[in-house]
Amino acid sequence: MVKTRQPSYSFEQVVSSLNPLERQSLINGQPLAHATGNRYIGQILIPVAHLHVWDVVTDYCQFASFLPSVESSQVLVTEGDRTVVEQVAILQVLMAKLRSRIRTENIETPQTRVDFRLIGGDLKALKGAWTLHSITFESVESVDLTDSTNQPDFVLLRQSARAEAGKGLLEGAFSMIFMSSMKENLTAIRQESMRRASVSPVPLT
Repeated sequence: MVKTRQPSYSFEQVVSSLNPLERQSLINGQPLAHATGNRYIGQILIPVAHLHVWDVVTDYCQFASFLPSVESSQVLVTEGDRTVVEQVAILQVLMAKLRSRIRTENIETPQTRVDFRLIGGDLKALKGAWTLHSITFESVESVDLTDSTNQPDFVLLRQSARAEAGKGLLEGAFSMIFMSSMKENLTAIRQESMRRASVSPVPLT
């Protein structure tokens, strides 16, 4: 993949709406997820170059190999920046497991954004986007580096979505299930991005 230069944003600029505890959670590599009604926003900070995160987010055929709830993922159509993907997910609800199949249309804005929408499957509604923000830290002291001349790249990955349960997906518990899955997937994408970049977590202060 050709590496294209992405605009960078300061960490404080991108997370200005978060409180200090939430910002520290991101710095510690933890995912954040919030829900307001049927709208969800999740995000995580990933200490690798932009292209590695983009490679993972758009690797639709391999989702089952690193996303914990995805049992299978298949690309059905590829037309330019449009990709249709069918996924089967296994959702754990108390002592029961539910299988959910969805088909989504994904529109890519190269290395910046993937807009997705439901075009078939077990959910009533699903529409949203993955967005990638290249991050810089205003002070080099923010990053604990072995080699202070080689400041690493960071990406803030966000997923925003409007989602509604379909019949048979326990509508009363759907928000909890969706939030949990969002956080698990963000963590898995972070780990896979770092694995592909062959780096270890960068401790921040």
